[in-house]
Amino acid sequence: EDIFSDIENKKISRPMFQNTSFPNPYNGKIVYYVPVADTNSLSIVWQVNPLINKYREQVSNVLSRLFGDEGHGSILHYLREQNWATSLSADVEINTDTHTLYVVDITLTNSGLKHVSDVIAVVIQYANLLKNTTSDQWQQIWNDFVSIAAINFKHTPKSDADSFVSSLSSTMRNTQDPADFLSPPERYVFDFSDFTETLSCISPSTPIIFLGSKNLSDTSNFNQDSSTLLPLPQILSKTEPIYGTVYEEISISEDLTSYWNQFKVSLSIPPTNQFIPQNLDILSPLQPTQDVPIRVDDVEDGMSVWWLQDTVFNEPTLNIYCDINSPQTKYSLYDPQWSALTSLYSTVVQTNLISELYPASLVGYSYNIFRTAHGVRLTISGYSDETVIKTFIKIISNGLHNETILKDEGMFSLALESLINSYANYNYTALPYRYTYDYIQSLVMERPSWHNWQILHALRNNSVTTDLLFNHVQTLLADMSSLLCFVHGNANRSQAVEYTKLIYETISSSSTDPKGQYYTKRLSLSPGNYSVIVPTLNPHDTNSVINVLFQIGCECELEGKVCSSSSLKTAALASILNLQMKQSCFDVLRTQQQLGYVAYCTHRVNEGIGSFQVLVQSGTQNASLVLDRINEFLSVYKNDLTTFLSNRSNFENLKAVYRDIVLKKDITLSDATTRNWNQISSGLQQFNYAQQIVSIADSITSDQLLQFYESSILNTTTSKKLVIAVYGFDKKSSLDVVFQNNIDFTHLDPHATGYPQILFN
Repeated sequence: EDIFSDIENKKISRPMFQNTSFPNPYNGKIVYYVPVADTNSLSIVWQVNPLINKYREQVSNVLSRLFGDEGHGSILHYLREQNWATSLSADVEINTDTHTLYVVDITLTNSGLKHVSDVIAVVIQYANLLKNTTSDQWQQIWNDFVSIAAINFKHTPKSDADSFVSSLSSTMRNTQDPADFLSPPERYVFDFSDFTETLSCISPSTPIIFLGSKNLSDTSNFNQDSSTLLPLPQILSKTEPIYGTVYEEISISEDLTSYWNQFKVSLSIPPTNQFIPQNLDILSPLQPTQDVPIRVDDVEDGMSVWWLQDTVFNEPTLNIYCDINSPQTKYSLYDPQWSALTSLYSTVVQTNLISELYPASLVGYSYNIFRTAHGVRLTISGYSDETVIKTFIKIISNGLHNETILKDEGMFSLALESLINSYANYNYTALPYRYTYDYIQSLVMERPSWHNWQILHALRNNSVTTDLLFNHVQTLLADMSSLLCFVHGNANRSQAVEYTKLIYETISSSSTDPKGQYYTKRLSLSPGNYSVIVPTLNPHDTNSVINVLFQIGCECELEGKVCSSSSLKTAALASILNLQMKQSCFDVLRTQQQLGYVAYCTHRVNEGIGSFQVLVQSGTQNASLVLDRINEFLSVYKNDLTTFLSNRSNFENLKAVYRDIVLKKDITLSDATTRNWNQISSGLQQFNYAQQIVSIADSITSDQLLQFYESSILNTTTSKKLVIAVYGFDKKSSLDVVFQNNIDFTHLDPHATGYPQILFN
């Protein structure tokens, strides 16, 4: 009261919800605009009744689940079948006690852009379907929603404290009863009228529709194939004042609303979810207790199974990580199309399986397929109900080597366009400092990797067809050298073997002849200075980035198939140095010198190669000045480090902090799975790595840390320094003076002379 006593209370009533649409002249509009990214975006925005106090009724969540459904009969399933859209999301965007904005966002394909009027009609027809859904059908939808929510609520993985507090405080802001702070499903209340009230606000004549596409830069060349077309402006004559986006708006006509209301399409509400687990019992712990993975030896040649039954988290969940290795990936060393086709393979499989497996994702089951240096990695997670998880695995495994799926022209076209767009838009969505990691990956790596633009060029090649993809997959899997799997969680030994066999028997061939282990290729810089200069991928971006990298050697030089003590000591020294330096780096380069918002140092490992890096991204300064400031900071910091280390207790406290970080317990089962899998997939099998490196760190002296800093960072005759400079728009000229005789590693040929030494482990 003391603080606000001088402010007059005018006793003005807060505005309340008056109608079911935006007020004139904003309702019933189509807004056309040209985005920065090369994407086709459609957003349909309705103003509906306030839902902020309907948290127990779960109106917004249930409607989002229905509009955003990806299973058979859904909006997105139909749009994908027509090759009109690649993704759809639906949710509340603004939620107050006066009104709520409900938004359906759709990423259109090029074909979908031509049929955008039909796409909108499909959304309208699904809304009409829900309006005509009976109370009994709503009850079935509700029962499924609550059953899934109850399982996920009871078995939600732990999260770190700050995330939990942030989420809880956000919920508390809009929740009246403390009993609802955690949103327990037993507090949910079903009210059929709540859904009908909100759906009554969703009308074809009242939304604001946003359509964004590069093709709208010249509307005279914008072609549509729908029976009733969207009205197009001759030009986009208006400019948004903050970002300079050009746009135009046109009213929705009665002809359009009539067309959308009469559009014929076959849609349906989701059936009862068959992936809801029934058996969530926890297996009895093994005696004696097993705390590290063990290899199951009595399995088929070519199939290697590692297994660990969880006794820490005691949840009815499990994770399955598998590497499908093939010697045919050698072709990826010489041709980016091989890598592009492997990425396309994973995208095609996942695109085809979305409709069938989307109900499983609602329950908490997930999977991923992605390209690795030696083949393909498959990860599967979910509840451990044996019946459900086996069904889930079988569907995924069959999709991996199914000719019908791989030769489906419609889904192939959809997946190809989606993958091309993701690579093309990386230029606009990724911050420039991320580019430096790409170049580090291509310079200091396990195996030569191709840049995004090279993969993109390969995908855009007209020779990429379903037949080419199918032959690629046949080659990849027919000569499969091994299947390496790790089953971790609520599963016993026999189940671990059975689940792995379900995958192996689908993708293996009778001619499989298991090969030996792969060599790991790493590129080691010789002492000296190296540099790479590249422009920002977005030509309009004014940011410049300097990443100064000091290679400190292989993360694990092997001695008897374990990391050597010297490797562990180097890694510990770099981590302890980073722990001490990071605050000074931030304070000097960002706070004091204000070079840019992104300024930090880090110890990173890229495909087995350890490095210490200092990075600054600046929107105002040239990269040459940023480099000078980083070099100056590194030089001056030696005095700060020396002063700090002169106090013995300072150094011991620093090592104690490092010890706590390294030995920090896993928060979730997935954390533990990933930690163990890294040891299995790398071949190290060093499951006590954290304890080993901490033991070595305890023996490190302050003199050794200072000597490490001098030899690995400051001494130009012993350090291995690589500077990656990303220059922004119109900022290259200053770099030409700084970097002379810079080496272009962007087309690294591992067989060429004059390049870093290639080490084999």
